[in-house]
Amino acid sequence: MGMGMGFNMSKMIWVKRLVKISLVSLFLTACLKKQNLEDPQVGPALNPDDVAQKMMSDVGVFSLGEIKKGEYSSIVQSQIIEETSVTQLFQQDVFVDKVTTEAGDVTYDLLMNFIDKRSSDNSIYNIAYPIKSSDDLRNDNAPVVLFYEFLKIALTRCREVGISCHNLNISNETFLLNPELAHDSICSDKDRCEVKTKTIAMDMLYPRKDGSKQKVNYTFVLAPQLPFLSRVLKFCERTVVKSNPRNYLQEMCMNLTNFRVGTNTP
Repeated sequence: MGMGMGFNMSKMIWVKRLVKISLVSLFLTACLKKQNLEDPQVGPALNPDDVAQKMMSDVGVFSLGEIKKGEYSSIVQSQIIEETSVTQLFQQDVFVDKVTTEAGDVTYDLLMNFIDKRSSDNSIYNIAYPIKSSDDLRNDNAPVVLFYEFLKIALTRCREVGISCHNLNISNETFLLNPELAHDSICSDKDRCEVKTKTIAMDMLYPRKDGSKQKVNYTFVLAPQLPFLSRVLKFCERTVVKSNPRNYLQEMCMNLTNFRVGTNTP
């Protein structure tokens, strides 16, 4: 699909009014903990049940029923090489166009823009994508929902054959949300809207074909007060990529850059 306006003009009215989350962006750009990712020594493996319990605590329930009509979320994926070279790869905008119920089944009709930051020829706009269950998020053409990505790692990744989890670290912070993005469903004081976050970092060891182990560090920053599609502010993977003439540190991050709260109105 060629370049276009994106969402139709009636929907673009409020999109243009949205303000970049300057405070959130500042919070998200904080440097991740530096570590030697080439060193396979990571301490004892963690119990998958303990990992799931600690990661899922106080992050809200994964329920599609929390998706609201009019909800909007925008994320950007970036690649960082050796902590200095940053390349934006894509931007995804998701808008909840309709929420309908028929014979007891609820359908969430999404509109998605996928903007390829490296080649505009690959960008596509106004993609309609209906969701009826979390299974619909498994498809290759499904929009990226960071809360769903978090859920998969928290509940299943440590249980996979050959993979072990280590060094789980959790911290809690608070930041002030831009007043123009504040909403009664997020906080009571829009002029001083405090949002609590939970930062989770963990190492995983993956088996390589040569029998060695690859260490990958995962970091999530979650804000349970925010709308369902925007609950995860940041998702990063850091690892050392083997290459000639030398190995290099690569970080892949997806950051929330904008959002809007939806309504319960049909």
